[in-house]
Amino acid sequence: MQFEASSIATQKIAVRRELRSRLRGLTPTARAAASERLCDHLAAALPTPPGTVVAAFIALPSEPDLTACYRRILAAGGRLAFPLITGPGQMEFRLLPPGPESAVAPGSAAAPSPDFLPGPHGLWQPDPSRCPLVPAAGVHLALVPGLAFAAGGHRLGQGAGYYDRWLAAVPAATPTVGTAFACQLLAGFPVEDHDRRVDFILTEDGWTAGARGLPPPAA
Repeated sequence: MQFEASSIATQKIAVRRELRSRLRGLTPTARAAASERLCDHLAAALPTPPGTVVAAFIALPSEPDLTACYRRILAAGGRLAFPLITGPGQMEFRLLPPGPESAVAPGSAAAPSPDFLPGPHGLWQPDPSRCPLVPAAGVHLALVPGLAFAAGGHRLGQGAGYYDRWLAAVPAATPTVGTAFACQLLAGFPVEDHDRRVDFILTEDGWTAGARGLPPPAA
C-alpha cells in the first residue's frame, strides 16, 4: 500500500478506511468459516493448561468470532478475562467467575451472561461487582484484536489507544497474539513510538511472524 507524504495520523486514517472497506466485503458465512479455522490454529499451537488466564475480547461484527476458542479454554480448566473501559483510552481486564460458560457471541443483543453489562461502543463489558480485577501481570496469554497487522508484530487499532496502553504493562514473557482475518494483513503501515507490537499474528490462513517470530511447533 502506498502512502502520501503527509502526517502519520493522516496516513493511519487512510489505512483504517481501506481496511474497513475490506472487512465490509466479507460475508457472514466467510467470517464464520475463517473464525473456525483461526480457532483450530490457535488450539494446535498454544495449548491452555488448567489455570491459564486468557485476556479475551467480545468481537465486533467485523472481527473474528473466538467463541470456539473460549469454549476450549474453559473446557480445559482455563479462565477468561475481558476488558472494562475505565476512561478515555484506558481499560483494565476483569476475570469472569468460574462456572459453566454462557455464549460469548459477537454482536449479540442479549448479554453474553449475567456477568456482563452494556458498555461504550455497543460492547458488553464485565460487571466489576461480579468480576475481579486481573492485573496485566496476572494474564498468561493475551488475544488482541486489531484493524490491521504486519509482519514483525506491528498492529493498527481502531484509534483510541486502549490496547497500546494496556499492552505496555503486559510482562515481556506473556505471549500476545494478534487475531485478524487474512485480508487484514498488510505489507506495512505507518507506526509511532507508542504503537505496541504483538508477539504472534494469527489469521484463518495460519501464523505470521510477530515480534517473537512464529510460535514453537506443537509438541
